Amino acid sequence: MDFKNIRQDYKKHELALTDLSSNPFQLFEKWFKKAEEDANDEFTAFSLATSDKLGKPAVRIVLLKEVKDEKLIFFTNYSSQKGKEMAENPMVSALFFWPKSERQVRFTGIVSKISEKESVDYFNSRPAGSRAGAIASKQSTVINANKDDLIECFEAIKDSDNLQKPKHWGGYSIEISEVEFWQGGMNRLHDRFRYRFQNGDWKIDRLAP
Repeated sequence: MDFKNIRQDYKKHELALTDLSSNPFQLFEKWFKKAEEDANDEFTAFSLATSDKLGKPAVRIVLLKEVKDEKLIFFTNYSSQKGKEMAENPMVSALFFWPKSERQVRFTGIVSKISEKESVDYFNSRPAGSRAGAIASKQSTVINANKDDLIECFEAIKDSDNLQKPKHWGGYSIEISEVEFWQGGMNRLHDRFRYRFQNGDWKIDRLAP
């Protein structure tokens, strides 16, 4: 497998210092809306990077559900691999990639659980099938190869009128300390700007591509 001759030149946009907001979340909101307008697939999806107490990294895709008080909100199983890693090491990184917009946004921060009420409220807003799936699945555990037991459990509860949020499931928020905006550029001369929260304010630096 040889991919050395596969490449793409980025030429849709440029990002200049004058395009930036003093607060990164203002620019993120603008880019997020543009990502939707550009019809990026799964534009709410981001790669969540975690590591355990020994520093072993892991990354997977999760979905952004809300930006609240300058924090990113997502939901998952507390007992999953990522849930256990976030309990051991709360420092995480989140990367949005919107190829049709030729843009990336990378966040770094500290993760913590949101309130039980917020988790319950969101869980109850989900479709019944999604709620049943969250209840039935012991995420990240080993199951039989054809997943019969999982399907049997799901089928047994999917039509229930009492699909309550399990204790092992809920929301997290990421309190952001650093944000980087990446705009693809011609000849790999991409535009990169980094925001770092220091002394109660955001400091902005342009980074070499």
